[in-house]
Amino acid sequence: FVSLQEIALEADIITLHTPLTHNGPHRTWHLADEQFFACLRRKPYFINSSRGETTDTQALLSALDEGRIAQCIIDVWEREPHIDLRLLDRCYIGTPHIAGYSADGKANATRMSLEALSRHFGLGEVPAIVPPAPGQAIVPGMSREEALLAMYNPHDDSRALKSAPEHFEQLRGDYPLRREETAYLL
Repeated sequence: FVSLQEIALEADIITLHTPLTHNGPHRTWHLADEQFFACLRRKPYFINSSRGETTDTQALLSALDEGRIAQCIIDVWEREPHIDLRLLDRCYIGTPHIAGYSADGKANATRMSLEALSRHFGLGEVPAIVPPAPGQAIVPGMSREEALLAMYNPHDDSRALKSAPEHFEQLRGDYPLRREETAYLL
């Protein structure tokens, strides 16, 4: 672990993975704010897939305008579902809060919840939670990158959101089944 200041000075990629807290010594609300972006030294890529309010949208837009960051990828937004269209337009990839929407992610979250309940109530071992099989188990590709993009291409979700941001909730709520890499044979 290092300080946020060291991250601002040394990181080439900064990605937020934190719960949202509004108070206390480790407040994460607007963790990435004007002061944070002003300290950046390496022009990093910035990714937020935790909670929208961990990033100050106006500060992020200013950092983009001033060239303090190379580019941003945003999955979570302040004031969802009423996202800032200027930020959506500026994002390399912008998705409708779907980072945890894979079947594997949902199965893991369910398993972790059941294990915690089982420990608390002394219920014993939890049965396996198995996500549904993918439509096709073998993914063809000339390279690993090509195969990974055939499994899931985040640009597709980004294009859908950028073409119809007013459908944020529908894009999120009607999200299709998606499996992680371990479900496939490359």
